[in-house]
Order: sequence, then structure tokens, then C-alpha cells
Amino acid sequence: MKEKPEIFNYLAYLYIVIAISIPLQIMMMYRIWPQNIFEVSGKISPSNMLIMITAAIGAALLYAVVKPIVYVVPAFLLITAWNNYLIASYNTNYNPSVLIGSWVLLSFFHVFLLTPESRNAIANSSLRWWKTPARRRIRVPSKLKPVNGSEISGSTHDLSETGVFVPIDPHSPLHQQIRKLKEIRIGQSVSLRLSLDQLKILNCRGEVVRKQLASGHHPAGVGIRFVAMNSKDRKMLQAYLNQGAYLNQSA
Repeated sequence: MKEKPEIFNYLAYLYIVIAISIPLQIMMMYRIWPQNIFEVSGKISPSNMLIMITAAIGAALLYAVVKPIVYVVPAFLLITAWNNYLIASYNTNYNPSVLIGSWVLLSFFHVFLLTPESRNAIANSSLRWWKTPARRRIRVPSKLKPVNGSEISGSTHDLSETGVFVPIDPHSPLHQQIRKLKEIRIGQSVSLRLSLDQLKILNCRGEVVRKQLASGHHPAGVGIRFVAMNSKDRKMLQAYLNQGAYLNQSA
């Protein structure tokens, strides 16, 4: 999916509001000024402190959309339910029906995490395309050498900070393209050499993450993820992409 489901952002913001609201309520109830932070913290109950901690962790995880969400979110809901039970049992200033209703409403917002789109985004990091740097249609001379297999020379099809698509000779017969692709395995380690221009040569190690036959305007070839690149070459690649040097080169 190209865009992050908005429910993750909305819930992250909600968690932040909940975490901040606890000390704010204490300041208003006991008329404590914000600068008296130690006095405020001294009146935060253990259950409220747990809510603040899990809310802060949950907000970060929800915003990043990572797998530990499946553990932190249920923990957050259980802790808030326990806290509301304690308040209803020992504090007569709160209406139990309001406490129950607020928790049910809070839980309802999490139902949207159960949609197939949200569940897939949490479970499968490869579907979080919004985190992947944009690939630019760039043709630069390339040489790809698998650990086992023959070298592939040509020009790239697209390039980003994290990977590249290297086509197999589009002018070769189909059976040769198929044979070449069969020599390469998904997950295989490769060495890669990219000539960004006459003076900027990038060498790195990569991993094959995709291979495909020609489809429409997309040529047959292999998708490579960069796995070992020194800091100098990485900065050179970032500058090359960010400054649009490839536009001048192709002009």
C-alpha cells in the first residue's frame, strides 16, 4: 500500500492526548502550577503512570506501524479498564456509567485496526510502501555480478536510496531472458557497480528481492536491495538523487 492508513495516525494522536491529559487533570484538580512538576508527579497514581507510559510507547509504535502494536495496544486497553475500575470503586466523585462509557468508546476506535488493510500493514513490513524512498526512473551504466552466475551489464531502469532495478538485455530473445532469470535466486547476494557519472562510481553489495519478465513498459530484470554500502558512497548516492544530478546527465 502506497499510503499509511490514517487510523494509525489518529490513534497515535489520541494516545498522546491521553498521556498529557493525566497530569493536566491533576494540575486542575489540585490547583498546582505547571512549574511544580515534582508535586504533580507525586500525585500521579501507579495505574495512571502505567497508562501514561503505555500511551507514550503505543503512540510511537502506532505512528511507525510496527508489529509490537499487537501487544502494546491490548495492554493499554486493559490498564485503562483496570484504572477506571479502581476509580469507580474508590472515588465517589466519578459516575461509573461515564467511566464505562468512556472506555467502551476508546475501545471502539481500535476496531479500525482489525480491518484487513490495517492488519496486513502491521503483519507485513513489505506492504509499508510509504516508508520506501521514491524510486526515480534513472538510466546509469551498471554491472551486476551474482555470487553464482554470469555478470549482467547494461543500464538501470530505476534507482532509489535503498535499491535499484537492473534490466536484462531487452534486445535478447525471450528464452535467453528466462534462462538468465533462472540463474538468479530471490535472496541471493550480488555485487553491484553503478557509474553515476565519469567521476562517481558506486560499489556495493546487494540482495535480490524481485525478478520479473517484461511487462508493458517495464523490462525484464531484477530488483536489488542495497545491504552493504559505505557511508561515502551512500552520501554520494543521496546527493546525486536529491540534487537532481541525473536530470542534467540525461539532458
